[in-house]
Amino acid sequence: MKDFFKDIGVWNIIQKGFTEPIAGTELSSDAVQQLKENEQLNHKALYYLYTQVQLHVAKKFIHVKTAKEAWKFLIN
Repeated sequence: MKDFFKDIGVWNIIQKGFTEPIAGTELSSDAVQQLKENEQLNHKALYYLYTQVQLHVAKKFIHVKTAKEAWKFLIN
C-alpha cells in the first residue's frame, strides 16, 4: 500500500502529516498556495485510505482529520 501512495504522490503528506494554521494567522501567498496543496493531498490520501480498506475497518477511523492519523490507525 505504501508503494501505491508513493505512486499517486500522497506518501509525503501521510508520512509528514498536515497541520492547519491557527485561525487568524496571516500567511504569505506562497504559504497559502502550499496550504491549499497540502489540504488537497491530505483529502486525496484520506479518500484512498477509506476506499482501500473494508467498510468495517474504515468506520473505525472515519473520525480522523489527517491521512497521517488514519495511517497510524491502520498500521497499529
